[in-house]
Amino acid sequence: MLVLRISSIDDLFENEEEILRRINEAPNGPNLYVIHPLRALADLGIELSDEARQSLVRREPGLAALSITAYEALMKSKKHQLVRFHIKALFRR
Repeated sequence: MLVLRISSIDDLFENEEEILRRINEAPNGPNLYVIHPLRALADLGIELSDEARQSLVRREPGLAALSITAYEALMKSKKHQLVRFHIKALFRR
């Protein structure tokens, strides 16, 4: 998988279509994104610069307080998820 380097919020939204494709095509990708967006992006080869990450957290303060426990549990799970999301946008604009 090619690494996609994101250096700013504008860069994130310019690449939104490719990022959404990666999320929606990954096994449990949308579910993982809902649980922990920043970790999901990293696992999908989306490399956020410190500036981009800090900008996101300023816009969405809840991102700073997410627990990784549920994310890791779903990553390890072999069970078919009964609920599947389809992500249509990354974050509020």
